[in-house]
Amino acid sequence: TRSRKSFSTRTQTLCPVCARKVEDRIHLVMFLMAIGILALYLLPPTAKAPPRDHAAPWSSLGLPLFLIVQYVSVIPHELSHALAGKLMGIELFRISFGRGRLLVSRAFRGVLIEIRAIPGSGGVNGGTLRMAGWRWRMFVYVAAGPLIHVLICGASVRAAGGWPHIFDTSRWSGLAPFWLSLAAANAAILVASLIPRTVKTQEGLQPTDGRLLLNLLFKPIDSVIVRRMRYFLSRGAFLCIARDGHAAKEMLRQALDEFPGNLTLRLLLIIAHLEAGEYATGRELTLRLLEERPAADAVRASLLNALAWADLMIATPERMEEADRASAESYALTPWDFAVQSTRGLAMVELGDLAGGEELLRQSFRGAERRESRAAVACSLAIAESRMGRGIIARRMLRKARRLDRKCELLPRVEREVLAVGAPA
Repeated sequence: TRSRKSFSTRTQTLCPVCARKVEDRIHLVMFLMAIGILALYLLPPTAKAPPRDHAAPWSSLGLPLFLIVQYVSVIPHELSHALAGKLMGIELFRISFGRGRLLVSRAFRGVLIEIRAIPGSGGVNGGTLRMAGWRWRMFVYVAAGPLIHVLICGASVRAAGGWPHIFDTSRWSGLAPFWLSLAAANAAILVASLIPRTVKTQEGLQPTDGRLLLNLLFKPIDSVIVRRMRYFLSRGAFLCIARDGHAAKEMLRQALDEFPGNLTLRLLLIIAHLEAGEYATGRELTLRLLEERPAADAVRASLLNALAWADLMIATPERMEEADRASAESYALTPWDFAVQSTRGLAMVELGDLAGGEELLRQSFRGAERRESRAAVACSLAIAESRMGRGIIARRMLRKARRLDRKCELLPRVEREVLAVGAPA
Protein backbone atom coordinates (compact mmCIF):
# COMPACT_ATOMS: atom_id res chain seq x y z
CA THR A 1 0.00 0.00 0.00
CA ARG A 2 1.44 3.33 -0.96
CA SER A 3 2.07 5.97 1.68
CA ARG A 4 -0.60 8.58 2.18
CA LYS A 5 -0.55 11.75 4.17
CA SER A 6 -2.90 11.69 7.13
CA PHE A 7 -4.90 14.73 8.19
CA SER A 8 -2.20 15.67 10.71
CA THR A 9 1.38 16.58 9.82
CA ARG A 10 2.56 12.98 10.04
CA THR A 11 2.98 10.58 7.13
CA GLN A 12 1.67 7.09 7.79
CA THR A 13 2.86 4.02 5.91
CA LEU A 14 -0.58 2.44 5.62
CA CYS A 15 -3.99 3.95 5.13
CA PRO A 16 -6.31 3.46 8.15
CA VAL A 17 -8.17 0.57 6.51
CA CYS A 18 -4.96 -1.24 5.53
CA ALA A 19 -3.51 -0.81 9.01
CA ARG A 20 -6.63 -2.35 10.55
CA LYS A 21 -6.47 -5.24 8.10
CA VAL A 22 -2.89 -5.98 9.13
CA GLU A 23 -3.88 -6.01 12.81
CA ASP A 24 -6.85 -8.28 12.06
CA ARG A 25 -4.61 -10.73 10.21
CA ILE A 26 -2.18 -10.89 13.12
CA HIS A 27 -5.02 -11.72 15.51
CA LEU A 28 -6.41 -14.30 13.08
CA VAL A 29 -3.03 -16.03 12.68
CA MET A 30 -2.58 -16.22 16.45
CA PHE A 31 -6.05 -17.73 16.89
CA LEU A 32 -5.57 -20.27 14.10
CA MET A 33 -2.16 -21.27 15.47
CA ALA A 34 -3.69 -21.91 18.89
CA ILE A 35 -6.42 -24.06 17.35
CA GLY A 36 -3.89 -25.93 15.20
CA ILE A 37 -1.58 -26.76 18.10
CA LEU A 38 -4.52 -27.89 20.21
CA ALA A 39 -5.86 -30.04 17.35
CA LEU A 40 -2.47 -31.70 16.88
CA TYR A 41 -2.29 -32.51 20.56
CA LEU A 42 -5.80 -34.00 20.60
CA LEU A 43 -5.17 -36.24 17.58
CA PRO A 44 -4.85 -39.90 18.59
CA PRO A 45 -1.16 -40.93 18.85
CA THR A 46 0.29 -43.33 16.26
CA ALA A 47 1.83 -46.62 17.19
CA LYS A 48 5.35 -45.20 16.82
CA ALA A 49 4.64 -41.99 18.75
CA PRO A 50 5.73 -41.94 22.40
CA PRO A 51 2.88 -41.70 24.90
CA ARG A 52 2.03 -38.15 25.94
CA ASP A 53 2.05 -37.13 29.55
CA HIS A 54 -1.42 -35.69 30.17
CA ALA A 55 -0.41 -34.86 33.73
CA ALA A 56 1.95 -32.10 32.56
CA PRO A 57 -0.25 -30.12 30.18
CA TRP A 58 1.64 -26.83 30.36
CA SER A 59 4.36 -28.27 28.13
CA SER A 60 1.89 -29.22 25.39
CA LEU A 61 -1.81 -28.66 25.90
CA GLY A 62 -1.70 -25.72 28.29
CA LEU A 63 -0.54 -22.94 25.95
CA PRO A 64 -3.03 -23.43 23.08
CA LEU A 65 -5.82 -24.15 25.55
CA PHE A 66 -4.90 -20.98 27.45
CA LEU A 67 -5.06 -18.91 24.24
CA ILE A 68 -8.38 -20.33 23.09
CA VAL A 69 -10.01 -19.96 26.51
CA GLN A 70 -8.73 -16.38 26.60
CA TYR A 71 -10.56 -15.66 23.35
CA VAL A 72 -13.77 -17.21 24.66
CA SER A 73 -13.56 -15.43 28.03
CA VAL A 74 -14.16 -12.09 26.32
CA ILE A 75 -17.84 -13.06 25.99
CA PRO A 76 -18.69 -13.03 29.75
CA HIS A 77 -16.69 -9.79 30.08
CA GLU A 78 -18.93 -7.93 27.62
CA LEU A 79 -22.13 -9.56 28.88
CA SER A 80 -21.25 -8.48 32.42
CA HIS A 81 -20.90 -4.88 31.26
CA ALA A 82 -24.28 -5.18 29.55
CA LEU A 83 -26.05 -6.70 32.56
CA ALA A 84 -24.59 -4.15 34.95
CA GLY A 85 -25.59 -1.37 32.59
CA LYS A 86 -29.19 -2.57 32.55
CA LEU A 87 -29.26 -2.82 36.35
CA MET A 88 -27.83 0.70 36.69
CA GLY A 89 -30.38 2.22 34.31
CA ILE A 90 -27.87 2.78 31.50
CA GLU A 91 -29.29 2.55 28.00
CA LEU A 92 -27.36 0.05 25.87
CA PHE A 93 -26.69 0.91 22.24
CA ARG A 94 -24.49 -1.92 20.99
CA ILE A 95 -22.82 -5.15 22.14
CA SER A 96 -20.08 -6.45 19.85
CA PHE A 97 -17.94 -9.58 19.91
CA GLY A 98 -14.75 -10.05 17.91
CA ARG A 99 -13.02 -7.99 15.26
CA GLY A 100 -12.57 -8.09 11.49
CA ARG A 101 -15.36 -8.81 9.01
CA LEU A 102 -18.89 -8.38 10.33
CA LEU A 103 -20.79 -11.69 10.28
CA VAL A 104 -24.01 -10.87 12.15
CA SER A 105 -25.66 -7.53 12.92
CA ARG A 106 -29.11 -7.68 14.48
CA ALA A 107 -31.17 -5.36 16.66
CA PHE A 108 -32.56 -7.08 19.76
CA ARG A 109 -34.84 -5.06 22.04
CA GLY A 110 -33.29 -1.83 20.86
CA VAL A 111 -29.69 -3.05 21.23
CA LEU A 112 -27.49 -3.70 18.19
CA ILE A 113 -25.77 -7.10 18.51
CA GLU A 114 -22.68 -7.60 16.33
CA ILE A 115 -20.57 -10.72 15.84
CA ARG A 116 -17.34 -10.48 13.87
CA ALA A 117 -15.12 -13.09 12.27
CA ILE A 118 -12.06 -12.98 14.54
CA PRO A 119 -12.64 -13.65 18.26
CA GLY A 120 -10.68 -12.11 21.09
CA SER A 121 -12.11 -8.63 21.58
CA GLY A 122 -15.41 -6.89 22.04
CA GLY A 123 -17.18 -3.84 23.35
CA VAL A 124 -20.36 -2.48 24.89
CA ASN A 125 -21.62 1.01 24.13
CA GLY A 126 -24.21 2.76 26.25
CA GLY A 127 -25.21 6.03 27.84
CA THR A 128 -27.81 7.71 29.98
CA LEU A 129 -29.53 11.05 30.46
CA ARG A 130 -30.18 10.28 34.13
CA MET A 131 -27.59 12.31 36.02
CA ALA A 132 -28.48 11.31 39.60
CA GLY A 133 -25.68 9.09 40.92
CA TRP A 134 -24.06 9.14 37.51
CA ARG A 135 -20.48 8.56 38.72
CA TRP A 136 -21.24 5.46 40.81
CA ARG A 137 -23.66 3.97 38.33
CA MET A 138 -21.03 4.27 35.62
CA PHE A 139 -18.42 2.83 38.00
CA VAL A 140 -20.51 -0.32 38.52
CA TYR A 141 -21.14 -0.54 34.77
CA VAL A 142 -17.41 -0.43 34.00
CA ALA A 143 -16.23 -2.55 36.95
CA ALA A 144 -18.57 -5.44 36.11
CA GLY A 145 -16.31 -6.56 33.24
CA PRO A 146 -13.13 -7.09 35.30
CA LEU A 147 -15.16 -8.43 38.26
CA ILE A 148 -16.49 -11.39 36.26
CA HIS A 149 -12.91 -12.54 35.62
CA VAL A 150 -12.19 -12.54 39.36
CA LEU A 151 -15.22 -14.76 39.91
CA ILE A 152 -14.38 -17.12 37.01
CA CYS A 153 -10.76 -17.35 38.11
CA GLY A 154 -11.71 -18.23 41.70
CA ALA A 155 -14.30 -20.79 40.62
CA SER A 156 -11.86 -22.40 38.17
CA VAL A 157 -9.11 -22.77 40.77
CA ARG A 158 -11.61 -24.34 43.16
CA ALA A 159 -12.80 -26.77 40.47
CA ALA A 160 -9.17 -27.76 39.76
CA GLY A 161 -8.66 -28.81 43.38
CA GLY A 162 -7.96 -25.57 45.21
CA TRP A 163 -4.88 -23.43 45.75
CA PRO A 164 -2.74 -26.07 47.58
CA HIS A 165 -2.68 -28.36 44.52
CA ILE A 166 -2.12 -25.87 41.71
CA PHE A 167 1.60 -26.58 41.33
CA ASP A 168 1.44 -30.28 42.29
CA THR A 169 1.09 -31.85 38.83
CA SER A 170 1.05 -35.36 40.30
CA ARG A 171 -2.39 -34.64 41.71
CA TRP A 172 -3.83 -33.29 38.46
CA SER A 173 -6.43 -35.47 36.80
CA GLY A 174 -9.50 -35.23 34.60
CA LEU A 175 -10.36 -31.63 33.70
CA ALA A 176 -7.71 -29.97 35.88
CA PRO A 177 -5.74 -28.68 32.84
CA PHE A 178 -8.87 -27.07 31.46
CA TRP A 179 -9.81 -25.41 34.77
CA LEU A 180 -6.29 -24.09 35.29
CA SER A 181 -6.17 -22.77 31.72
CA LEU A 182 -9.51 -21.08 32.32
CA ALA A 183 -8.19 -19.52 35.54
CA ALA A 184 -4.95 -18.36 33.90
CA ALA A 185 -6.75 -16.92 30.86
CA ASN A 186 -9.17 -14.94 33.01
CA ALA A 187 -6.36 -13.71 35.23
CA ALA A 188 -4.53 -12.47 32.12
CA ILE A 189 -7.63 -10.67 30.82
CA LEU A 190 -8.22 -9.18 34.29
CA VAL A 191 -4.69 -7.75 34.45
CA ALA A 192 -4.82 -6.46 30.85
CA SER A 193 -8.20 -4.77 31.38
CA LEU A 194 -7.12 -3.07 34.63
CA ILE A 195 -3.87 -1.58 33.32
CA PRO A 196 -4.73 2.11 32.78
CA ARG A 197 -3.89 2.70 29.12
CA THR A 198 -5.35 3.27 25.68
CA VAL A 199 -5.68 0.33 23.27
CA LYS A 200 -6.59 -0.14 19.61
CA THR A 201 -10.03 -1.61 19.03
CA GLN A 202 -12.37 -2.12 16.09
CA GLU A 203 -13.69 1.40 16.72
CA GLY A 204 -10.24 2.99 17.11
CA LEU A 205 -8.33 4.03 20.23
CA GLN A 206 -10.30 3.36 23.42
CA PRO A 207 -9.42 3.55 27.15
CA THR A 208 -9.24 0.29 29.09
CA ASP A 209 -11.58 -0.45 31.99
CA GLY A 210 -8.72 0.40 34.35
CA ARG A 211 -8.30 3.89 32.94
CA LEU A 212 -12.06 4.50 33.02
CA LEU A 213 -12.28 3.34 36.64
CA LEU A 214 -9.39 5.59 37.70
CA ASN A 215 -11.01 8.54 35.96
CA LEU A 216 -14.34 7.85 37.65
CA LEU A 217 -12.69 7.56 41.06
CA PHE A 218 -10.21 10.42 41.04
CA LYS A 219 -10.93 12.86 38.22
CA PRO A 220 -13.66 15.50 38.10
CA ILE A 221 -16.56 14.28 35.99
CA ASP A 222 -17.60 16.21 32.92
CA SER A 223 -20.39 18.73 33.16
CA VAL A 224 -23.99 17.68 32.64
CA ILE A 225 -23.96 19.46 29.27
CA VAL A 226 -20.97 17.44 28.02
CA ARG A 227 -22.46 14.15 29.24
CA ARG A 228 -25.77 14.87 27.56
CA MET A 229 -24.01 15.75 24.31
CA ARG A 230 -22.03 12.48 24.40
CA TYR A 231 -25.23 10.54 24.92
CA PHE A 232 -26.90 12.17 21.92
CA LEU A 233 -23.84 11.58 19.73
CA SER A 234 -23.59 7.89 20.65
CA ARG A 235 -27.30 7.22 20.44
CA GLY A 236 -27.65 9.03 17.12
CA ALA A 237 -24.71 7.15 15.61
CA PHE A 238 -26.08 3.75 16.55
CA LEU A 239 -29.60 4.57 15.37
CA CYS A 240 -28.08 5.43 11.99
CA ILE A 241 -26.05 2.20 11.99
CA ALA A 242 -29.25 0.29 12.80
CA ARG A 243 -30.89 2.10 9.83
CA ASP A 244 -33.68 3.52 11.95
CA GLY A 245 -33.69 6.85 10.16
CA HIS A 246 -37.01 8.12 11.53
CA ALA A 247 -36.09 7.47 15.19
CA ALA A 248 -32.65 8.98 14.55
CA LYS A 249 -34.18 12.15 13.08
CA GLU A 250 -36.48 12.66 16.06
CA MET A 251 -33.71 12.18 18.58
CA LEU A 252 -31.18 14.29 16.68
CA ARG A 253 -33.60 17.19 16.30
CA GLN A 254 -34.06 17.14 20.08
CA ALA A 255 -30.29 17.09 20.49
CA LEU A 256 -29.80 20.00 18.07
CA ASP A 257 -32.29 22.07 20.05
CA GLU A 258 -29.77 21.84 22.90
CA PHE A 259 -26.58 21.90 20.82
CA PRO A 260 -27.41 23.72 17.57
CA GLY A 261 -23.80 24.24 16.54
CA ASN A 262 -22.55 20.68 16.99
CA LEU A 263 -21.02 19.53 13.71
CA THR A 264 -21.28 15.78 14.34
CA LEU A 265 -24.96 15.99 15.30
CA ARG A 266 -25.69 17.88 12.09
CA LEU A 267 -23.80 15.29 10.04
CA LEU A 268 -25.71 12.48 11.75
CA LEU A 269 -28.99 14.24 10.95
CA ILE A 270 -28.03 14.26 7.27
CA ILE A 271 -27.34 10.51 7.43
CA ALA A 272 -30.68 9.96 9.19
CA HIS A 273 -32.54 11.79 6.40
CA LEU A 274 -30.76 9.68 3.78
CA GLU A 275 -31.58 6.48 5.69
CA ALA A 276 -35.23 7.59 5.78
CA GLY A 277 -35.20 8.09 1.99
CA GLU A 278 -35.54 11.90 2.25
CA TYR A 279 -32.82 12.67 -0.28
CA ALA A 280 -33.83 16.23 -1.18
CA THR A 281 -33.86 17.29 2.48
CA GLY A 282 -30.56 15.50 3.13
CA ARG A 283 -29.04 17.25 0.12
CA GLU A 284 -30.11 20.71 1.29
CA LEU A 285 -28.71 20.13 4.78
CA THR A 286 -25.46 18.85 3.28
CA LEU A 287 -25.03 21.91 1.04
CA ARG A 288 -25.48 24.22 4.02
CA LEU A 289 -22.89 22.37 6.04
CA LEU A 290 -20.43 22.24 3.14
CA GLU A 291 -20.47 26.04 2.98
CA GLU A 292 -19.21 26.04 6.56
CA ARG A 293 -16.55 23.35 5.96
CA PRO A 294 -14.19 24.57 3.22
CA ALA A 295 -11.20 22.71 4.72
CA ALA A 296 -10.16 19.58 2.84
CA ASP A 297 -10.50 17.06 5.67
CA ALA A 298 -12.31 13.82 6.51
CA VAL A 299 -15.47 15.67 7.55
CA ARG A 300 -15.71 17.41 4.19
CA ALA A 301 -15.12 14.05 2.49
CA SER A 302 -18.08 12.55 4.40
CA LEU A 303 -20.28 15.51 3.50
CA LEU A 304 -19.34 15.32 -0.18
CA ASN A 305 -20.05 11.60 -0.18
CA ALA A 306 -23.49 12.22 1.37
CA LEU A 307 -24.20 14.90 -1.25
CA ALA A 308 -23.17 12.60 -4.09
CA TRP A 309 -25.30 9.74 -2.78
CA ALA A 310 -28.36 11.98 -2.42
CA ASP A 311 -27.84 13.19 -6.00
CA LEU A 312 -27.50 9.61 -7.28
CA MET A 313 -30.76 8.65 -5.58
CA ILE A 314 -32.59 11.71 -6.97
CA ALA A 315 -31.11 10.75 -10.36
CA THR A 316 -31.97 13.82 -12.45
CA PRO A 317 -29.41 14.90 -15.14
CA GLU A 318 -28.33 18.06 -13.30
CA ARG A 319 -27.93 16.09 -10.07
CA MET A 320 -25.74 13.53 -11.84
CA GLU A 321 -23.23 16.23 -12.74
CA GLU A 322 -23.12 17.37 -9.13
CA ALA A 323 -22.75 13.74 -7.98
CA ASP A 324 -19.76 13.34 -10.29
CA ARG A 325 -17.98 16.42 -8.90
CA ALA A 326 -18.77 15.66 -5.26
CA SER A 327 -17.85 11.97 -5.42
CA ALA A 328 -14.58 12.71 -7.23
CA GLU A 329 -13.53 15.24 -4.57
CA SER A 330 -14.60 12.91 -1.76
CA TYR A 331 -12.61 10.04 -3.28
CA ALA A 332 -9.54 12.26 -3.66
CA LEU A 333 -9.69 13.04 0.08
CA THR A 334 -10.38 9.52 1.42
CA PRO A 335 -9.71 6.92 -1.30
CA TRP A 336 -9.57 4.08 1.26
CA ASP A 337 -13.15 4.58 2.50
CA PHE A 338 -15.40 1.79 1.19
CA ALA A 339 -18.52 3.96 1.23
CA VAL A 340 -16.72 6.64 -0.77
CA GLN A 341 -15.48 4.01 -3.24
CA SER A 342 -19.04 2.73 -3.67
CA THR A 343 -20.53 6.16 -4.29
CA ARG A 344 -17.77 7.16 -6.68
CA GLY A 345 -18.08 3.84 -8.54
CA LEU A 346 -21.84 4.24 -9.06
CA ALA A 347 -21.37 7.83 -10.21
CA MET A 348 -18.81 6.68 -12.79
CA VAL A 349 -21.17 3.96 -14.01
CA GLU A 350 -24.09 6.39 -14.34
CA LEU A 351 -21.92 8.77 -16.36
CA GLY A 352 -20.67 6.07 -18.74
CA ASP A 353 -17.28 5.03 -17.30
CA LEU A 354 -18.40 1.43 -16.89
CA ALA A 355 -15.00 -0.26 -16.63
CA GLY A 356 -13.58 2.23 -14.15
CA GLY A 357 -16.75 2.24 -12.08
CA GLU A 358 -16.93 -1.56 -12.01
CA GLU A 359 -13.33 -1.85 -10.79
CA LEU A 360 -13.97 0.62 -7.97
CA LEU A 361 -17.23 -1.09 -7.01
CA ARG A 362 -15.56 -4.49 -6.80
CA GLN A 363 -12.91 -3.01 -4.55
CA SER A 364 -15.64 -1.57 -2.34
CA PHE A 365 -17.55 -4.87 -2.26
CA ARG A 366 -14.47 -6.72 -1.00
CA GLY A 367 -14.00 -4.28 1.85
CA ALA A 368 -17.55 -3.35 2.88
CA GLU A 369 -18.52 -4.84 6.23
CA ARG A 370 -22.27 -4.55 6.64
CA ARG A 371 -24.76 -6.59 4.64
CA GLU A 372 -26.68 -3.42 3.76
CA SER A 373 -23.55 -1.79 2.32
CA ARG A 374 -22.62 -4.92 0.39
CA ALA A 375 -26.17 -5.11 -1.00
CA ALA A 376 -25.95 -1.53 -2.30
CA VAL A 377 -22.60 -2.24 -3.95
CA ALA A 378 -23.98 -5.46 -5.46
CA CYS A 379 -26.87 -3.46 -6.95
CA SER A 380 -24.44 -0.95 -8.42
CA LEU A 381 -22.39 -3.78 -9.90
CA ALA A 382 -25.55 -5.27 -11.40
CA ILE A 383 -26.23 -1.96 -13.14
CA ALA A 384 -22.66 -1.84 -14.49
CA GLU A 385 -22.73 -5.45 -15.69
CA SER A 386 -26.13 -5.01 -17.34
CA ARG A 387 -24.95 -1.95 -19.27
CA MET A 388 -21.83 -3.82 -20.42
CA GLY A 389 -24.05 -6.57 -21.83
CA ARG A 390 -23.20 -9.16 -19.18
CA GLY A 391 -26.74 -10.21 -18.33
CA ILE A 392 -25.84 -13.41 -16.51
CA ILE A 393 -23.42 -11.63 -14.15
CA ALA A 394 -25.94 -8.80 -13.66
CA ARG A 395 -28.66 -11.26 -12.61
CA ARG A 396 -26.20 -13.00 -10.30
CA MET A 397 -25.34 -9.70 -8.57
CA LEU A 398 -29.04 -8.86 -8.30
CA ARG A 399 -29.75 -12.17 -6.55
CA LYS A 400 -26.83 -11.56 -4.24
CA ALA A 401 -28.15 -8.10 -3.37
CA ARG A 402 -31.58 -9.56 -2.57
CA ARG A 403 -30.02 -12.15 -0.26
CA LEU A 404 -28.01 -9.48 1.54
CA ASP A 405 -30.77 -6.90 2.01
CA ARG A 406 -34.28 -7.07 0.54
CA LYS A 407 -34.88 -3.47 1.64
CA CYS A 408 -31.96 -2.03 -0.32
CA GLU A 409 -32.97 1.30 -1.83
CA LEU A 410 -31.32 0.45 -5.18
CA LEU A 411 -33.18 -2.82 -5.77
CA PRO A 412 -36.18 -1.32 -7.65
CA ARG A 413 -33.85 0.54 -10.02
CA VAL A 414 -31.76 -2.58 -10.68
CA GLU A 415 -34.82 -4.75 -11.22
CA ARG A 416 -36.21 -2.31 -13.78
CA GLU A 417 -32.91 -2.22 -15.62
CA VAL A 418 -32.42 -5.98 -15.67
CA LEU A 419 -36.01 -6.59 -16.79
CA ALA A 420 -35.66 -3.90 -19.46
CA VAL A 421 -33.02 -5.95 -21.25
CA GLY A 422 -35.22 -9.05 -21.15
CA ALA A 423 -33.29 -10.89 -18.47
CA PRO A 424 -35.65 -12.39 -15.89
CA ALA A 425 -34.22 -12.20 -12.37
